[in-house]
Amino acid sequence: MRITASRYVTQCCMPLCLLLLVLVAQASPIPIGPSKVDPSLDWRTLETEHFSIHFYQGEEQLALRIATITERVRKRLTQAMQCRPSGRTHIVINDSVDVVNAVATPMLYNQIYVYPTQPVLGLGHFEDWLESLLLHEYTHILDMGQVEGLTEIVQSVFGKLWFPKALNSRLFLEGYAVYNETHYSNGGRGRDPYTEMFLRESFLADDVPSLRRLLFWGIYPGGHQPYTYGGAFFRYMDEKYGAASSHTFQRYLASDLWPWNADGAARLSTARPLRLLWEEWKQELLQRYRQQEAAVRRQGVTKSQSVVNSKSSKWSPIWSPTGDNIYYFSAKTDAQPEIRQIELRSGRDTSVTDLHTLTKHVGLSLSPDGTQLLFPQIGFHRSFSVSHDLWIRDLQRNKTWRLTEAERVTDPAWSPNGQVILAVKNDQGKTQLVSIEPKMKRIRMLQPQSPELRFSEPAWAPDSNAFAVSAWQKGGYQDIWVFDTEGQTGYPLLHDKAWDVSPCWTPDGKYVLFASDRTGVYNLFAYQLETKRLYQVTNVLSGAFDPSVSPDGTQIAFVIYSKDGFNIHTMAFDPAEWRLVHQDSYTDPSGALFFTGYQKVTQNVDATQNMQANQPVPYRIHPYRSFSTLLPRFWIPYPTADESGLAVGALTAGRDVLGKHSYAAVAQYGVSSRRPGYFLQYVNDQFYPSIGLTFWDMPEIVHFRSRPENRLFTWHRSRGVSAQINLPHTTVGYQQEFRLGIETERSAFQDWPQDVEFPLATRLVDLFIGWNFSNTHRYPRGISQTNGVKCSLFYRKYLARLGSTVNLSEILVDAQLYLGIPFDRHVLAWKGSLVYNNRDLPMFQSQLNALAIRSFESLYVGNQFFSTLEYRFPIIEIRRGWQILPLFLEQLHGAMFADLTGTLSSSNQQLAIGSEMRLDASAGYILRSTLKLSLALKLKPKRKLRAFVQIGETF
Repeated sequence: MRITASRYVTQCCMPLCLLLLVLVAQASPIPIGPSKVDPSLDWRTLETEHFSIHFYQGEEQLALRIATITERVRKRLTQAMQCRPSGRTHIVINDSVDVVNAVATPMLYNQIYVYPTQPVLGLGHFEDWLESLLLHEYTHILDMGQVEGLTEIVQSVFGKLWFPKALNSRLFLEGYAVYNETHYSNGGRGRDPYTEMFLRESFLADDVPSLRRLLFWGIYPGGHQPYTYGGAFFRYMDEKYGAASSHTFQRYLASDLWPWNADGAARLSTARPLRLLWEEWKQELLQRYRQQEAAVRRQGVTKSQSVVNSKSSKWSPIWSPTGDNIYYFSAKTDAQPEIRQIELRSGRDTSVTDLHTLTKHVGLSLSPDGTQLLFPQIGFHRSFSVSHDLWIRDLQRNKTWRLTEAERVTDPAWSPNGQVILAVKNDQGKTQLVSIEPKMKRIRMLQPQSPELRFSEPAWAPDSNAFAVSAWQKGGYQDIWVFDTEGQTGYPLLHDKAWDVSPCWTPDGKYVLFASDRTGVYNLFAYQLETKRLYQVTNVLSGAFDPSVSPDGTQIAFVIYSKDGFNIHTMAFDPAEWRLVHQDSYTDPSGALFFTGYQKVTQNVDATQNMQANQPVPYRIHPYRSFSTLLPRFWIPYPTADESGLAVGALTAGRDVLGKHSYAAVAQYGVSSRRPGYFLQYVNDQFYPSIGLTFWDMPEIVHFRSRPENRLFTWHRSRGVSAQINLPHTTVGYQQEFRLGIETERSAFQDWPQDVEFPLATRLVDLFIGWNFSNTHRYPRGISQTNGVKCSLFYRKYLARLGSTVNLSEILVDAQLYLGIPFDRHVLAWKGSLVYNNRDLPMFQSQLNALAIRSFESLYVGNQFFSTLEYRFPIIEIRRGWQILPLFLEQLHGAMFADLTGTLSSSNQQLAIGSEMRLDASAGYILRSTLKLSLALKLKPKRKLRAFVQIGETF
């Protein structure tokens, strides 16, 4: 029976807050990981001329490296793009997530968040990973931060909020950043055969997505496409129409009043409409790829057999000791990732265990007797970090347990003698080889950490006396090394600029197989240890990875890419069919057959700058200060109303770059009443629990039904203070939050019906406690949450002993259940809600947000319940737009439902059944919503047919 500050924000300010969040989300994809930094960390700031780099203890050297790189990157990009950022750029180094990731946004202030885990495969050849990463992210800062003309005027008045360029498609945003990360360095995805593989296969398979589909691909279903196609397209634009065509295209997009006028930007920068430019690029690539296909076919394409038919991406095949089964990692767009087992003789494909991971290169390993499966899986540490640990699955007892705890280890390899496990430990952008004794769970470091030597994917020799590992060295060398069991003495099998990964040994120990891009295409190669000869094992058109030789040495299982994704194949192990490779004939990948090629960056940057590339920049270090990024950076005016009529209001918000402090503030003034109103909310995240304080004095209109035939609209003004503590707890499988607080409020109503018992309280004081829990899943192709439950409990007690004019208890219960049906994307969903108070007093309709009353008019709102059951099913995946307009239809799905609602104090209940058609669509490249057309037949108390249209998900 309260009108609280949170309800005021929801009803009055939420549309504006939502706009802000949408803009920020488009400019910067939501980081993978915790929502707040670990409060136990001691943060400091390294200041250079143009950057503030925030880091915690142990990251000093990493922060200095980033400082040196960023000043160099800034000079390169501002000269090339002919623009400069407004203000300093803040970089947060947060080594809290075991994933390759970084995000950037110019909203509020220029900010880049770096998770310094280094990639192994899929994000480009690089001589310095941080340089490629910062070139990409700083491109976003400059690109999205460009404001000209009217946009510049708007920003000068209202602050750093409106960035039209941030509203554009990720095809342009991410593609442009990929092009810059490649063109202005000696690395980048634009010169990576792994990235080229996706383009080549789509063109040769006649499966190139349409331009209108790619424009929205960053939203549905997501993936690498905006990066891959966009980067290649901007490179073509510069080569065909001048070295600055891509920069000119981006500047026109930033200055246009219509932020989606990509066609106009293309005409102004190349004198070609965008669609014609796109078709020209496609034809050029198709011609080149067909020539390359013919060249590979003349050498003979390797024949292999697919062993798995399911539609999913599959990685990391390993053989059982008997050679009868293959275990592998499987990831779908509509299901939880899992480890699966396929029986080769029968073709029976079964799930072994679900898997929670942030990467597809999970690295599976079996115990020597084949009874236990070892794999890495992510876990949350104190709710503030997400890291990989090793887990063991007992295949006979179907039990799973954790082997390590918060050790950040991955890529396990169980020794053939069963005594030790090799793994790779990740920390602050560096890796370290470690050995683990599985019985004692004792971890020993084999190599000291070094930013100039990084390891991945160790593999034991059959006699357990040596191991091979893929190792990156300074200068951009990714080679296969062989070490002794202690990891102290080792040598590279080859040393060149080819990217050599995923080593494995043959059962007789004579060969080390691995995947390499030394032909311009990822293929399998074999190194004969005795003769030191190198052989090419496969010759494929797309890419071959992850070799694994059967225990009897007769077959090779490996991963091959096609237009349908990554799949597991097998082929005969036959050295007589392999082609001898002359090692001294190797050339840099930029000249390889399938490679597009970029000039070395030394031709794009002056020699003096390169000579000074590794010299530290002037800097100073001081303790982190929140105030520098906490001041308001924007404000939004908006019209509103109060008890007497028209009112004007304004909104602002802010947070420091680490998120330790955040606030939202609203002020309004009644034109007729001449009465001010305000709302101020502050959240402190310096400690494990979040502490929130709220102050308000605001009017609100209340919708209330005293009887089914009597509707009341009345104004209510409240003034109060609320204090709340939130305690989040996050694990791999679920998230939950506890909250408790105290609130006091003085309130007044403009009028109230005479026949309704309700205390017109002048003061309410209460204590409250709540709990939220969720373990639901929603997948990219899903039409709904698929599996799991959501539930919340909320209890509020008004206490006269604390000064409240009424004693009252309120309870709100809400539960949602989702059950996946064994059909493609079919879901059974149920929701039940209850609002109860011990005096059965009327409740405000606006307070019953948990009661999704879809089919009915509101009841007399006392103690009330609501229940709905839905059967949800897909109809068709549309995935179409109109030309290049910013509107995209994703999929059409439907639901059949039954709704029941009523009050606990009477037999006044309503029952309805119906059906809905639901259309998922995206507008403006960023706004996703569901349009619902519903037809409901009320069965009780009297039959009535209703049709209505709604926007948004039901629950």
